[in-house]
Amino acid sequence: MKQKIVIVQPKIEGRTDSFFYEGEVAYIETKDNYYSLIVTGDIRINLEEDYITNSNKEEKIDKYKLTDKKLKRLEAEKKLEWLNNNWFEVGITDKKTGDTNYDMGIVEYDYDSATNMLNDYSERKND
Repeated sequence: MKQKIVIVQPKIEGRTDSFFYEGEVAYIETKDNYYSLIVTGDIRINLEEDYITNSNKEEKIDKYKLTDKKLKRLEAEKKLEWLNNNWFEVGITDKKTGDTNYDMGIVEYDYDSATNMLNDYSERKND
């Protein structure tokens, strides 16, 4: 049965890459489990003569007016180099035990694919 997804961070127009998000993005709650879509991972990017990390990314997004298209263009022009990137993944918390598990092998890098992944996780479980 398809559960209702609760959006914590709405999709930002022109910014669907995981780079633009952090923390919990959405969740689905069922009788037995809490499925949390999160963004995790270190960001390290060389951008021309600048360096972007998790701690300064908001400032750099504003400074360079970054969007998905601009990231791709800068990368194609060899002005942007990804050293590390973040990603979307799903954490599943058992509501009885409080234990949370992450399937590190299944990740997504764009918002729509990630929310679809969250739905897929909740539909695979029988609770």
